[in-house]
Amino acid sequence: MKNLIALTVVIVFAIMAYSFNFPEDPKKVPEKYDKLINPFKADAASIKSGKETYSMLCRSCHGAGGKGDGNKAAYLETPPADFTSLAFQSQSDGAIFYRVFYVHKDMSSLKRRMIDNESDIDGSFGTSSGPGDLVNYLRTFSK
Repeated sequence: MKNLIALTVVIVFAIMAYSFNFPEDPKKVPEKYDKLINPFKADAASIKSGKETYSMLCRSCHGAGGKGDGNKAAYLETPPADFTSLAFQSQSDGAIFYRVFYVHKDMSSLKRRMIDNESDIDGSFGTSSGPGDLVNYLRTFSK
């Protein structure tokens, strides 16, 4: 009986250690975000607003055309995303939102820079149009 208890304890600790050593893939978009729909219409005003945000916060790394070739791109450890790629454009609006608004290795979180109230962004696009406008603008890039 003691051996069974000892074996159970060892297995539990091994599982716990394994979970700490292999965190969930940070590139994987949680389902709740992947299913989000951008509540902000991609009209001219939204796209203009998104372009202004992009110019201030994204252009230096991702480039004017969104190809990941901005003037700061060469200094990054990982290459910036190419917003013109089919892989990027095939994502849901919610997936793009998630990837843009959460910290990445070389990219500071835009969440802190664009959203004044943390409660505005709680697994949704929030109440301000900034995040939705940026996603709408990113959708305008194509090869």
